[in-house]
Amino acid sequence: DDPTARARFPVRGAPTLGGLTERVALFRRGDSTLAIAAFDASSDTAMHGVDSARTALVLVRDERTPPVVVTGVRAPRGVITASAPWRPAFLAVELRDSASGRAARARSGVPPIDVDSGRVGLSDLLLFQGDTAPPSALDSVVAHAIIDGRIATGTKLGLFWEMYGLAANERVTATIGLVPDQSGFLRRMAERAGVATPRAPVHLRWEDTPEVRGSVGGRTVVIDLAEVPEGRYTVELKLDVPGQPSRRAASTVEIVSP
Repeated sequence: DDPTARARFPVRGAPTLGGLTERVALFRRGDSTLAIAAFDASSDTAMHGVDSARTALVLVRDERTPPVVVTGVRAPRGVITASAPWRPAFLAVELRDSASGRAARARSGVPPIDVDSGRVGLSDLLLFQGDTAPPSALDSVVAHAIIDGRIATGTKLGLFWEMYGLAANERVTATIGLVPDQSGFLRRMAERAGVATPRAPVHLRWEDTPEVRGSVGGRTVVIDLAEVPEGRYTVELKLDVPGQPSRRAASTVEIVSP
C-alpha cells in the first residue's frame, strides 16, 4: 500500500471509510489518456444504505503536476470517465456521502507504456454485456460495461480494445483465451466426483485487417457463454503484427448463476 497515497487523497470529513471494487481501462488519445472506471461499493458494509454518494475519479501524473479530478455519478455503483493530457501513474476512485459522512475508495498504480519495442500498441480490455447488438464504438461500449466483474451463465461476454500505430491494410492476428483460474481443493474434489463441471480453457484465433482511423483501430468481439461453466476466468488477448513484438492485455470475469 502506497504510504503517500492517503496523504494525497484524504477523504475529508468521512469518519467511516469503506472499500470498493474497480475495473479500469485506459485508452490513448494522442498524447492524452481516456480512463474508464467501473466501480461498485454496494457490497461493502460501510456503504450499506447509501444510494446517493458522489463519485470522483482522480488521475495523477506526479507530485508536481496538478491531478485531474472528475466528479459524476451519484450512486454506489456505476461508470465514470476522465481524460488527462498525459498518461497517469496513479488513479483513485472515491465515493462520499455527505449526509452520512460515509466514504469508500480504491487506488491503483498504472504501468508505463513500453515505447521502446515497436510502433504497435494495445489498450486495456474493456468487458461489457454482449447480449444486445455489439457496439462498434467505445462510447457505446461504456454504457454496457461490466461493473462488478460478474456475468450470468448463458449470456454473452463482450470485449473491446484498441490498437495503436497500425498502418492501413495491415494484417493482425488476434488470439483470445478464456482461462479458468486454478481450482481450489474443494472444486477439484467436486469435479472428480462429477458434482461440478470440469472447466477447460476456451481459445479463439483469427486474422483480419482492422479498420484504421488515424493509426487507431478498434475491435469488438462477443463470446457466447452458453457452454462455459460457472467460475472465475482470466480473459487474455494477444495481438501479433508481422515485424512487431506481440502485445498482450488481460482482465478477469466471474461467470455466475443468473
